[in-house]
Amino acid sequence: MSNKQRRQKKLQARTEKAKEARRKRAMEESDPIPDRRVMEKAMWGIFGHLQEGGAAPSTPLHQAQALCYEAVEQDDPDIQVQMAQEALAISPDCCGRLCSLGRKRP
Repeated sequence: MSNKQRRQKKLQARTEKAKEARRKRAMEESDPIPDRRVMEKAMWGIFGHLQEGGAAPSTPLHQAQALCYEAVEQDDPDIQVQMAQEALAISPDCCGRLCSLGRKRP
């Protein structure tokens, strides 16, 4: 192996090492992945009313879902459970809240 080839190999190894270090720093500095329900709320806010012709939906299921999205943003688990129970009282078809209740209560 010639000197030129050795230098190129060393340079390539250093470049790869630097790339890996940058990737690790980027992963450490990145924000945590948000809760999927927060993302769902954002998507529902953007696209949820398209089927209803732009008007805010007034079905019990939609009202219960809106309450559930508010519950997700609460810090207190007891308030989240209370809001989930209210959503189920509005619409028993709001099954996503049953899962939330299961996660909050032992």
